[in-house]
Amino acid sequence: MEEFVSEIKVVFLGASNVGKTSIVTKYLRGCFLQNQDSTIGATYNKHTLVHDEKEYPLQIWDTAGQERFQSLVPMYYRGAHVALIVYDITNTDSYKRAKIWVKEIEEKGMTNVIIIFIGNKRDLEGTRTVEIDKSEKYCLKKKITYLETSSKTGYNIKELFQIVGEKLSQATFNDLEKPKMDFERQTYKSDFETTNKNKGCC
Repeated sequence: MEEFVSEIKVVFLGASNVGKTSIVTKYLRGCFLQNQDSTIGATYNKHTLVHDEKEYPLQIWDTAGQERFQSLVPMYYRGAHVALIVYDITNTDSYKRAKIWVKEIEEKGMTNVIIIFIGNKRDLEGTRTVEIDKSEKYCLKKKITYLETSSKTGYNIKELFQIVGEKLSQATFNDLEKPKMDFERQTYKSDFETTNKNKGCC
């Protein structure tokens, strides 16, 4: 099995309460926390994604969505290979914020970043305010991938990371650099097992 020698930096971006942390929790632990605490700053988890018999060592960064942390977020997405931009399909403001993140990445000149635009909370279809056609047309125009998920039911959570693996296998990363950290790891790095061990998940 061929192995990537560098780590792939995957960053979740989006407004507060759209379910970024819940998606990570569902994928890594297979469970959903009804009362998930808001992320402070950012946390990251290491995970090896296997796709087509290749291993991709991931750094999965979960960033805070609150306004008071927005000035810190560029520090976390700098050097990212994959940006997973999440909004809540029942919250139009979160959709607008997600589009701002796409624009910001474009303006930063991060042309090689794989962007996946995610409408979360598909389980709340009955209270949807952002129509799927609207998001699909936007993503078609931007030439980025669109997917709807539910961190509560698990809908498309595994499929999301299958798409990440597929996109990485097609990418022209000839010499992946290890993601740089511009701050003290012990200050901002928070291992998944440590931060969630007392929350009763699963």
